[in-house]
Amino acid sequence: MLRRLIIGVVLVGAAMASAGAESTDLEWGVFIAHYVPELGFSSDPPPEGWCEAYWSYPLGSCEDQNNRIDVTGWLPCSWYVLAAWEEEKEWCGGEFGFGNYDARVFAFGEYGACYPEAGLENSTGNWPGPNEGTIFLVSGSPWAGNFLPIYYFGGYAYSDFGPEVITLDVNPTTGSAGTRNCLQPPESWEAIELGGLGINADGILVCPEGPRAVCCDTLTYDCYILSQGDCEAIGGRWLPMWSGGCPVPCEPHVCCVGPDCYLVPWIQCHEMYGVWDSLLDSCEPNPCGSPSPTQGATWGGIKSHYR
Repeated sequence: MLRRLIIGVVLVGAAMASAGAESTDLEWGVFIAHYVPELGFSSDPPPEGWCEAYWSYPLGSCEDQNNRIDVTGWLPCSWYVLAAWEEEKEWCGGEFGFGNYDARVFAFGEYGACYPEAGLENSTGNWPGPNEGTIFLVSGSPWAGNFLPIYYFGGYAYSDFGPEVITLDVNPTTGSAGTRNCLQPPESWEAIELGGLGINADGILVCPEGPRAVCCDTLTYDCYILSQGDCEAIGGRWLPMWSGGCPVPCEPHVCCVGPDCYLVPWIQCHEMYGVWDSLLDSCEPNPCGSPSPTQGATWGGIKSHYR
């Protein structure tokens, strides 16, 4: 059956060939577990359905997500899994699962994928439940936008068996949790972080942060791998052009500006239009009088052994 589902999304992908490259690049996405207390839950769903009902109380920002249900006794409630990035995307499928938890904390009444139009789903035998999973693919219009509900759960939370966190996890059938785009053939992307819903406990808050790259603390020369926002928050310099990783670019090494030698990090040498050598950490004797035999290939006006 899974093979038939994949064929279905490939057919949809043919119709989406005009989608922009950025909208189909689903890297750096997250899955958010979000509780909507205003909706509650009952066996009599709203006329528009539970998935559409979400749009009466949409998530305004990543920081506003609610991943905790406080309950004494039992409580009817609705919660959602949202797919989120730093910008709007377009995609045609998703999959995830649950980690291990005490299944008595939440009795599922209704659940299902929130398709924009229509779709197909293939779940493990005891889904939804601990260590179970599901995969779902559109057979009509794709998801388009950001912070969109891709799955709905309604049922009853119980306090007698908690506190507990229902963690989002990989689909055990495939070992993956993430999204796939609408290209032909479709490309799959792992979610970089997975949230969780807490019952009388804090859940797992996740936010899309965008690409991570080298971040240099210009005072201490410490090196981190961070998003641009997190790097700027600590006063660091973000180096997305540097792919060699930590700690090399943040440490002082020889920088030759003509015959003059300086010991500076990579970014400072780059801004001085110098030639930086990642293997030399002393200007005595001066290595800048002639080309160093250890200098590597030139990249962007900088010679280095690491890129």
